[in-house]
Amino acid sequence: YRKGNFYLHISITIPAPEVKQPQGSLGVDLGFNRLAVTSDNKVHTAKNIRHKKSGYKRTRRSLQANGGKSAKRALKRVSGRERRFVADTNHCVSKQIVADAKANNQRIVLEDLNGIRETGKAKCVHEWSFAQLQWMIRYKATRAGVEVAIVSPWYTSQTCSRCLHLGIRPNQSNFQCRDCGYQINADLNGAKSIAKRHDLVAMGRYFCEYPRKE
Repeated sequence: YRKGNFYLHISITIPAPEVKQPQGSLGVDLGFNRLAVTSDNKVHTAKNIRHKKSGYKRTRRSLQANGGKSAKRALKRVSGRERRFVADTNHCVSKQIVADAKANNQRIVLEDLNGIRETGKAKCVHEWSFAQLQWMIRYKATRAGVEVAIVSPWYTSQTCSRCLHLGIRPNQSNFQCRDCGYQINADLNGAKSIAKRHDLVAMGRYFCEYPRKE
């Protein structure tokens, strides 16, 4: 009973549907500039998210500097709104990713977040609740009968998704392979290399033959 209204919360158990044999993999690359990029060229932008997060951050700093009782109460309300905003955004993104994978009969391939504490992605992991996003993807995928696989995150953003050699990122948005000459958006390359990393290992291979550029 809250504020004159009754709410009923019921937990139920639903058997998970049988997972069909997927016909391919959908790699998901997570980041703070683009919240999620999938290997089928779908981009879940983070521009509005960064704007909102910056606003919440400024408000928190101001309230923390105040230190009064009313400021502490306001800080609690702001923190609650921020958590709900993050959860709603993650819900929408995870729902779309799972729907795309199911429509194309693909498995979803994610990076192991436990392995990126010391990498360049560590900052963006702390800036956004990617663990929550991955949890939502997994439980929605289970409910939809979509397989989910986890791969190591090491060098996924630096590995060429065509020949699997290490390339360079001259800036945040672009990727260039010095071995085969492949050029592609860096986040899309990351998503494709995540999917390929799973598929090659599943086939018992750890390399991909592709001719060098002359």
